Amino acid sequence: MTQRAKPAQSKPRRSSSDRSSRRTLYLNIGFLVAILLGTATLIGAAFASYAGTHWAEVANVNGVSINRDQAQAAANVALFKLTYQASQLRDDLSAGRISQAGYDTENSTLTQAQQNVTSGVVGGLVDDELQRQLATQAGISVSDQQVDAQVLADATIDESRHLLMIAVSPTMAGTTATDAEKTIAQQTAEAAYGQLKAGTKFATVAKEFSTDASASGGGDVGWIRQGTASQDANLVRAAFQLPLNGLTNVITGTDGSYLIGSVVAIDPQTVDPNYTQRIKDAGVSLDAYRIAARSHLIDQALSAKVTADATTTASVQREVSQIKIDTSSYTGPGEQVRARHILYTPGNTVPSSASPVPSDDPGWALAQAKAEATYTKLQALVGTPNLATQFATTAQSDSKDTGSATNGGLLPYYDAGSGLDPAFAAAIFAPTVKAGDLLPPVRSQFGWHVILIDSIRPAPADRAAGLQKQAAAPGADFAALAKANSDGPEAAQGGDLGWIARDQVSAGLENAIFAARVGSVSAVVKLSDGLYIFKVSQEQTRLPDATQITILKSSAFSNWYAAQKAKASITGPDVTPSSVAP
Repeated sequence: MTQRAKPAQSKPRRSSSDRSSRRTLYLNIGFLVAILLGTATLIGAAFASYAGTHWAEVANVNGVSINRDQAQAAANVALFKLTYQASQLRDDLSAGRISQAGYDTENSTLTQAQQNVTSGVVGGLVDDELQRQLATQAGISVSDQQVDAQVLADATIDESRHLLMIAVSPTMAGTTATDAEKTIAQQTAEAAYGQLKAGTKFATVAKEFSTDASASGGGDVGWIRQGTASQDANLVRAAFQLPLNGLTNVITGTDGSYLIGSVVAIDPQTVDPNYTQRIKDAGVSLDAYRIAARSHLIDQALSAKVTADATTTASVQREVSQIKIDTSSYTGPGEQVRARHILYTPGNTVPSSASPVPSDDPGWALAQAKAEATYTKLQALVGTPNLATQFATTAQSDSKDTGSATNGGLLPYYDAGSGLDPAFAAAIFAPTVKAGDLLPPVRSQFGWHVILIDSIRPAPADRAAGLQKQAAAPGADFAALAKANSDGPEAAQGGDLGWIARDQVSAGLENAIFAARVGSVSAVVKLSDGLYIFKVSQEQTRLPDATQITILKSSAFSNWYAAQKAKASITGPDVTPSSVAP
């Protein structure tokens, strides 16, 4: 039997409506994908924008990043504190605890600080982070309880006291008070104290005995707070131990004066109960405030440890003398000239570069005549020791340059780049001029000058090289060379700096001093403010003496920290040399 083949089944044909639905589906899916991609792009852009605004790095300290959010939070805390101080200042003015003039001065300072907050915030955070790292290395930590106490201290308004003062300073014939002059001052203060104890009013006694400017106001110096008072520290300390209307004994002040104080009113310490709420109301994060408080405490603790170590621990020290050649004002080129001059001005007035006298003013001829007469009189003394003496005397009586007249017409050392009046400069820098020359009258924009060349010295580098060679020669008197040539204040002591410990002086000086060989004269050392030659007499391991302790208490931490900061890796887009300079 034959099978019959099945007829082939044809596929159902799609209707045009099916094809349209499928195209619509694909289009919808495409649109959805495009929307999702666009949304993702927008989200990514928004995220990038947020990250750039909030998380972007502004500085990096030894690998630890500081971002913009941290900088803004720190700025907010600083602005809040300054604003709060300004409100306290207004309260003091309203309560009469500060004068209007005092308010204006302090408020101006606060306003300036507020304007500078933003520019200084990154530098402050760099210091905070570096000090945190250094404190950790030193085993220093700050507890939450300490931070709580700091916030409470910030909310505390210190006690203030209304102080009356009598100050009797020795009347000195010379630059320093003699024992006899001190005794007279002390006896005067004791006499004043006796009258006060006898019941005489403080204002009456102050007007009679006090040598302070407050005497005319009866010795009233106004309201003071212990931590910020500008009066003598010994008097302030005693005044805050007095009861109301109490009277101190005669106190020897830190400057050698003799002081008596009385407290006539006391405004006690108070704590602002709303301080934390004020922080919140100002839009400042409490966490950010506590971070700032912790940084402050770390700074204090680190400073205290470094200072304590420097002042109580024996260390290697060097006994040093130096010759310093100041380069801060040298612009070059060539030698430096110091001259004396007598200035005669047209119109016989003090000179002013802002409004020079017209060249046709008849006063110029009169000034010239006076200068020529003086020159003729002094010319007769050329070659005699009396020339310099008579020149100085005439300058004191005649010269209209009041700044130099009191010193016999003596001017500083100048060089060719000092920016002097061209005619004056041409006269003193003429190639034939030598020390001791009396120059004919010279007309400048200020008037007519009679000039005596006092001395001529080499450029600083040449001068230092010559002095180093002299100082290093066998049998050289280093002290005499320093006394005659050093530009530093130690010249009067023959260059003697005494004993120098680590962190006692700036890093540059310290490195140079401890690099020099003991018992010899160093090469010339170039530092930022001058050229130095050192002589190290001896080296010992020793405790700092009283003079060093005083210096170290004020300088040890800053010098130590500057050295640590110089070694740290500090980078970032908002880091500038001024914000991280030690």
